[in-house]
Amino acid sequence: MRKRNKNRSKPISQSPKPHRDAPRRVMDLQAVRGRDGIALAALFIGVFALFAASAARTIILEDDGLFVSAAWFAGVPHPPGYPLYTMLGWLSAHLLPFSEIPWRVHIVSGFMGALTCVCIGWIILRRTGNRTAAYLAAAALAASEHFWSQSIIADVYTTNTALFFLTLAFVQEACAKYNASVNLSPNTTGAMRLWLAAAFTYGLGLANHWPLLILSSPLFLSFIAFVDRRFWRNFHWLVVLVLAALIPGIILYGWMAWRSHQAPPINFLGPIGSLGDLMAYIRRDIFADAGASAAADLSDKFNYFKYFITQSVLQFSVVGAVIAAWGAIKCQRSGWRGIWYGELAAVLCVSLMLVAVLDFDYSYFRIAVFRPYMLVAYCVLALWLGYGLHSLMARAKQNPKTRLWSPFLGVVMSAIVVAVAVWNGRVNYRADDRFAEQVAQNLFDGLEHNSVFIPHGDSATMSTAYFHLVEGKRPDLRLLEASGLFLNDRVVQPLWSEKRRSVTWEGFIRYTDRPFYYQSAGFSAAKQNGRSLAEFAYKVDPNLGPGRIKFDTNDSAKEFFKKLLVMPHSHDRWTTFIRNQSLKRYGQYLGYTLATNHPAMKDYITDVLPLAEENYWSLLGIVTALIDQGSTHALLAEKYLAKARGIADPIRS
Repeated sequence: MRKRNKNRSKPISQSPKPHRDAPRRVMDLQAVRGRDGIALAALFIGVFALFAASAARTIILEDDGLFVSAAWFAGVPHPPGYPLYTMLGWLSAHLLPFSEIPWRVHIVSGFMGALTCVCIGWIILRRTGNRTAAYLAAAALAASEHFWSQSIIADVYTTNTALFFLTLAFVQEACAKYNASVNLSPNTTGAMRLWLAAAFTYGLGLANHWPLLILSSPLFLSFIAFVDRRFWRNFHWLVVLVLAALIPGIILYGWMAWRSHQAPPINFLGPIGSLGDLMAYIRRDIFADAGASAAADLSDKFNYFKYFITQSVLQFSVVGAVIAAWGAIKCQRSGWRGIWYGELAAVLCVSLMLVAVLDFDYSYFRIAVFRPYMLVAYCVLALWLGYGLHSLMARAKQNPKTRLWSPFLGVVMSAIVVAVAVWNGRVNYRADDRFAEQVAQNLFDGLEHNSVFIPHGDSATMSTAYFHLVEGKRPDLRLLEASGLFLNDRVVQPLWSEKRRSVTWEGFIRYTDRPFYYQSAGFSAAKQNGRSLAEFAYKVDPNLGPGRIKFDTNDSAKEFFKKLLVMPHSHDRWTTFIRNQSLKRYGQYLGYTLATNHPAMKDYITDVLPLAEENYWSLLGIVTALIDQGSTHALLAEKYLAKARGIADPIRS
C-alpha cells in the first residue's frame, strides 16, 4: 500500500457567509481636499457668468413670456403650476436692482444650470478622485447646446436637473457614510442628516416638474437598493424622510392654490376651488391629450428616438460621445455596476419611455417641445464622460511608456470643450435677441385705440401679455385668450364646452362697443360678422355681412414683413416657427387682396408681392387665402402653389 502524502494541501475552508444584517460597504468614495471646494466654486462662477452673459435681456419665445410674467406677479402658470420656480423667479425679479425684468428671471435658470454642473463635477470627483475628469465633464455639460439653451431662458428644466442631481449627491454621500459605519447609527455617522437633505431636495423637485423628476427616479432606487436592510426597518426614520419629501410640495402647492384666489393677472385656470381641483391641476388633467395626434405612429416614435441618439452624440462632440460610451462600459464592469443600471434606466425613461408615452407627430415644432425633456439624460451622459476620461487617463498612467498620454488627454478634452462652447455660442448667445419684442410691437402698432385683442398661440399670447401687463405697453388694450386660459381677465371659462364658449364669444362681440381684433382664422365666433384684414390680425366689422372682407393698410406692418423676409435663419426653432407663421399670415393678407382684385389694394401690394413670391411660407399663405375665397380662384391658387413647390425651405415638411 502506498504511503499517504502528508504534504498534500488540505481543502481551503470557505469563509462563513456574512450575517444577512451585516453592513455592506457598497461604495468607496474618494477623499476631497479643501481646494476642491474652491475649484468647484470657481466652476460655478465661470458657468454662471457664461449663462448670465448669453441670456436674453428681454422676452424670447417658448414659455418665456409665461414664466417671466408669472414670476413678476407671483401668478399661477400652466399645470402643474411650478410654484417653486415661480417663487424663485419672483425673488430674483424683485430683489435684483439692475437689468431688465426678463433677464432677472432668466438667471434663475442660469443659476440652476451652474448648480447642476457643480453637482455633476462633485459626483464624478467623489467616485473617481480625478479632478481633471470631473471638472472637464461638468464644463462639457455647460457648453452643450441643449443644456446651455435651457439655462438662459425662463423655464423649469434646469431647476429640475439641479434638484435631481443635488438629491443624487446627497443620496450618494448618505449611502457611503451609512454603509461604512459599524453600528449603523444615523445620529453618530451623520448619514441621517444627508438623507433628510436628499428627501427635502427631492420634495422641492416635486414642486417644480414632478413628471420628469419621477421618470428619472430609478437612478435613486439603484442607490437605495444597496443600503443595509436594517435602515429600512427603522420605521420612524422612514416616516421622517417621507414627511421631509412631502412637506415642501404641500406648502408650495398650497400657496399656489391660495394665490389663485388673489386674482393675479397670470392665473391659468382661475381660482382653484377644492382639493380635488388642486389634485387635477397637479396631475395636469387638462393636458391629458395635449399634443397627441391621431396620425402619430411607430415611425414618429422611431424618429424621436433616433433624434435623441443623434443629439446625444452631438452634445459633447463625437469624440466626447465615444469617451462617454467607454465610460458607460467601464462603469458597468466596475464596482459601480448597480448604480450604472440606475443611470441607464434614467436615460431610457426620459427618452425611450417618454417617446413611447407621447403621441407627438415628428415635426419641426414638436421637436422644439420635446427637446428639453432630455436634459437629465444628457447629464447622465456627462457623468459617463467623466468616468470614461478618468478610465483612459488611469490606463495611460499605468504604463510608463504611455504615462505622458494622461495629461495629453486632459489637454485634448479641454480643447474639445472650448471648441464646443465656441460653436454652440453661435446658437445660444441671445443677449441681443429682440424678436419677440418686435413681433409684439408690430401687433400693437396695428391695433386701434381701446381695442380688444385675442392673439393666436400660447407663445405669442404670453409674450404679448408680458409687454402689455408687465411693461405697460398699450394700456388701453384689453388682452384676452380665446379659451379663457393664462390670463385672469377672461370672458369664457377654460373648462366650458366648445359650444358654450362660442356662444359666449358671439354675445360678447355683438354687444361690445370696442374694436375687436383676433389673429386665428379658426376663431369661429367671429364668422357671424364680416372682417377687416389688418395685415397681421383680423378685425370684426359688424357692418359687413358674414364672409365679407375689407382691408386696412399699415405701412409699419408692411415694413415688418420686409424685415421678416430678409431675416437670417435662426437656430432657435420657436423663433423660426413664429417667423414662418407671421410670413404665412401676411401671405394670406396678400391672397385675399388678389382674390378681391381691388385696384387700390393691388397698387398697395405692388412692392411686396414680388418679394412674397420668393418665400415658401408667404406663398403658402397666398394659396390658403385664394382657396378660402372659392373655386373661382383655383387656377391662380395652382399657379402660386407651383411656385411654392419649387422653393426649398430648410424646415418644410
